[in-house]
Amino acid sequence: MNNAMTNIRFNFNDRVRIRLTPHGRAFHAMQHAMANMQNGTDFKYTPPSEDADGWSKWHMHEIANQFGELLYNGNSELPFEMVAELIGRGN
Repeated sequence: MNNAMTNIRFNFNDRVRIRLTPHGRAFHAMQHAMANMQNGTDFKYTPPSEDADGWSKWHMHEIANQFGELLYNGNSELPFEMVAELIGRGN
């Protein structure tokens, strides 16, 4: 078994695919509702577009912005599965 580490460079503007958990979907919707309350707006919520297997595409900085407060060691209700896919540029 080869345990060698491979470094992969990416830019936080690069896109990744993640699979949200039920908690992540609910948190995303709640953030939208809170923004409407704070700003006195009533914008319709649109959930992230997911493929048939539940994968959605995000810029890495969007994930950090949307879910950063939930990403800490020991959180039992993570917003997305811990395996993500980097999307090649142009996709």
